[in-house]
Amino acid sequence: MAENSEQAAVSDEAVASAAASAALKTSGVYSLLAGFTETIQESILGKTIEAPGVKISRNGEHVKIDVSLVIEYGYQIPSVAWNIQKNVKRQVEQLGEISVDSVDVHVQKIHFNIE
Repeated sequence: MAENSEQAAVSDEAVASAAASAALKTSGVYSLLAGFTETIQESILGKTIEAPGVKISRNGEHVKIDVSLVIEYGYQIPSVAWNIQKNVKRQVEQLGEISVDSVDVHVQKIHFNIE
């Protein structure tokens, strides 16, 4: 049984890493924002983990992903959010038998490049 727990933890880390990578590659994203939640909550669906700017809630092969980020000034927030959702879902589902139920995007700040 412990072996399954270790596999789940590694798998969750892989999901969080893939989600972060996909979000950061999306045009208009300045950075992910670590610690967007003050507390880690456990839901009835399973355990929740946090990675910098990414929160994963998992129930077997079903995953819900929250991404908290800083967006570049001048980009349309709805367009960037839509692209993040598509990119994260695609990249995470390429990891294997994982179904992404939702990708929620939380824009926490806007980065102004002042020179």
